[in-house]
Amino acid sequence: MKRVLVILLLLGLIFVGCDSIGLGGDDGGSDSVDTEVEQQAEEEAVESINTVVNEMSSLDFSDPTAATEEMETQMKDLDKSFDDLLSANPDNPVGNLGKALTGMAMMSFDEDVQAALPSELLNSTSRAFSLDFTSTDSFRALQDRSVSVDSWIDIIETKVLPQLEDSLDYLDTAIENMGDETILITSDVASDYNEAGEIEIDKSDLYIPKAGLNFLKGAVEFLLTWDYSMVDANGDEVDIAEQYAAGNLTEEEIMEILLLNIDASSTVADTSNFLSFYKSDYLTDSKKSFLAVVQAVKDFDASVQAEEDDQTNDLIPNTDLEIPEAEQTEIEAEIYSNVGIEADISTISDIAGVIGDIIAGDEVITVETEYVTDPETGATSSINLVVDISKLFALDTDDGLRAFLPELDLANEEISFPEGYDFSFGGILQTDSRDLTEDEFTGLIMSIMM
Repeated sequence: MKRVLVILLLLGLIFVGCDSIGLGGDDGGSDSVDTEVEQQAEEEAVESINTVVNEMSSLDFSDPTAATEEMETQMKDLDKSFDDLLSANPDNPVGNLGKALTGMAMMSFDEDVQAALPSELLNSTSRAFSLDFTSTDSFRALQDRSVSVDSWIDIIETKVLPQLEDSLDYLDTAIENMGDETILITSDVASDYNEAGEIEIDKSDLYIPKAGLNFLKGAVEFLLTWDYSMVDANGDEVDIAEQYAAGNLTEEEIMEILLLNIDASSTVADTSNFLSFYKSDYLTDSKKSFLAVVQAVKDFDASVQAEEDDQTNDLIPNTDLEIPEAEQTEIEAEIYSNVGIEADISTISDIAGVIGDIIAGDEVITVETEYVTDPETGATSSINLVVDISKLFALDTDDGLRAFLPELDLANEEISFPEGYDFSFGGILQTDSRDLTEDEFTGLIMSIMM
C-alpha cells in the first residue's frame, strides 16, 4: 500500500494541474489531424490523472480492502489513458513517463507480487546484516503465507524484473523525446513549493527515477543469481518457506536446516545446491545495472548543469547542486578515510564516478581495520584490507558461493575451513598484495560478530 501511495504522490507532483505540457516530435511538421488526436489524448490523460489524485484524498481507509480495490480501478483507468496517449504518438514523453510509473504502481496490486514481497519480511531483513539469527521476526512474516521458494523466484523473475525493464524502456523513450520541452505545473502542490506557485519539470529530472529503477533492477538481478533450494538431513529437498507456513517446521528446525546447508562438512554438503549459481548471467547483468545507476547520475548532473534558463521554478535547480570548495575538501577527506581512494571532488558526477570505478574494478577499497587474534582476551591486530568489489561480479567458481562455505562445529562453537580454502573469496579480499591468511580471515569474522 505504501509503495502505491509513493508512486501516486510522484504522479501528482508531476502532472496534477498541468497548464503546459511539452510534446515530443516535430514542431508543426507532422500531420495536423495526428497532432489534434495526440493533443486530445494528452488532455484526457491529464484529466484522468487529476481525477485519480483528487479522489485519493477522499478514499476511506477504514476499509482497507475496499480502498485498495478502488485504487486499483483508478490506476487501471490511468494506465489506459497513457496507452491512449501513446497510441496517438508512441514517442510522447508524458505518456512514456506515465507508463513507467503506473507500471510499477500496478505491480503492487498483483497478488503474487504481494505474496512474494511481504512488507513485513522486507522490514525485518536488516537483522540479517546484524547477524541477529535469534530473531523470529523474519519467520513470523511468513506465518500466513504459503509461497514456496521456487514460486518466489519465479514471481521475481517473471513479473518484477520484466516490469522494471519495461519501465526503464519507457523512461528512456521519454528522455530521448523530451528535448528542451518542459512540463509546467501550477497546482496546490506547486504553490507549496515556491512563491510563484509553479514547478518546472524538464529532461534532467527524469534521470532520477532512471537511477532508482536501475538500482532496483541490479538488486533483483543479484538476488536471482543464486540457488536458494535446500535439503534436509536425509538429503531430500525441502522448501522451508512453504513448510513453515503449513506448520510442518518450527523456527528451530528451519535454523538447523539452514546451518546444515551452509556447513561444508555436513553429510549433505555434496547434495545441497544452496547458494550455488541459479543463473550466473544475472551477476553480469547486475553489474551493468549498478553501473547504469552511476551513468544516470552523471547524465543528470551534466544535463542539469547545462541548463541556462531561469532556475527559480525548476524542480531541481542546478544552483542547489553546487558543492562549495570547503565541502569538496571534506568529501574528499571522507572518501579517503572510508575507502582509501584519493579523488578530486567538485560535482556529484565526481562522487558517482568514484562509485562507478569501484564497481568496475578501476579502483579498490583500502582500509586499515582490526581483526581478533585471541577470542578469549579480545586481543586484536591491525591489517590493511584491500577489497575489490568488481571480483564479486566476475565470480569464477563452479558452484557459486558454495565454494566459500566453512566447516561448522556447532557443539564446540568452532569454525574451520576445508583444505585449499580460498580466503581471498575469489580475489575480493586481500592485504598488501597477498591473500588473507586463515588467522586473519577468521579474526575478521570474529571482529564482525563480536
